[in-house]
Amino acid sequence: MEGSLPEPAPAGEAAVSRYSFAQMLTGQWQTVKAKNLLSKTILDELIRVVKGRIAVEETYSKGLAKLSTPISNSYATLTEAVVGFSSDILNKSVQHKELAENLQTDVLNELQNLREDVYKSGRSANTNITALSTRLKNGEVAYRKAHRAYDRAYHEASGHCISLKSTDPELAESLNDRVHEAIQKAEETGGGIATSASSLRKSAMHSLGIQSPTKDLVNWLLPSDSHKKHTTVEAAVQHLLNAENARANCLKAWDTLNAVHVQCAIEFQAILNDMQGLEERVIFEIQDMLRKHIVLESSCFANLQYDIQMLFGVMES
Repeated sequence: MEGSLPEPAPAGEAAVSRYSFAQMLTGQWQTVKAKNLLSKTILDELIRVVKGRIAVEETYSKGLAKLSTPISNSYATLTEAVVGFSSDILNKSVQHKELAENLQTDVLNELQNLREDVYKSGRSANTNITALSTRLKNGEVAYRKAHRAYDRAYHEASGHCISLKSTDPELAESLNDRVHEAIQKAEETGGGIATSASSLRKSAMHSLGIQSPTKDLVNWLLPSDSHKKHTTVEAAVQHLLNAENARANCLKAWDTLNAVHVQCAIEFQAILNDMQGLEERVIFEIQDMLRKHIVLESSCFANLQYDIQMLFGVMES
């Protein structure tokens, strides 16, 4: 129903299951890092407190043990009560020692293992994100380089075409088409733009009906009009081929960059999913450690209460 409140989660279902790092934190790695840092801080504080609690229990246990030496008395009627009082102190010492040991084994060690996993996973994820950023940067650098080369080749080719147009407008108009026809023919034979520049240039010149002049000393020293025209057209054709080659390289770099973007996005989402799993594990395991702490402490108090009741019975008998 529109405008209604969302249904509550079923009993026992964790609230974090409705939260998705991959959907809500895409492109926000700093936020994910901040969450990981917060988990580290919480674990460090919990470990500090539990360590302190264990130290207090151990100190208390040792202090009680020193006080539990048998008390000598000459009152036969009080012997059992006095012995029971001394034994109760010793039992308290034992109970608090066991509590300290259980806290060490079942709570502190587990928290330390969890913290180590959080630190390792955080470092690994950060390394992977850095690698992804480097791949993206390299792809962008390669594309910009290819685009600059294409831009330069395009302007050079335009300049030669403009120069040719001033002397032979009709030839200049058909020049670009003849170059593309030469490339298309090469593609049909499986070569395309990868065909040698010399072969493409000859093919384009041939389609333009321009023959190579004789290469003799006279033409070299005193070039004829046809020789000059051939040189001008040949230069324009070559620069058009260079521009087409640069354009192909630029498109290839663009396709590569897009592929890198897609792959990095997939890998980034996988990292986010791993980090979400880690954060959920931190929540669940901290809850479990706190429950264990309560159970161990309750057990210790229950045993102490039983010992006190037994002592009370002895004292009143």
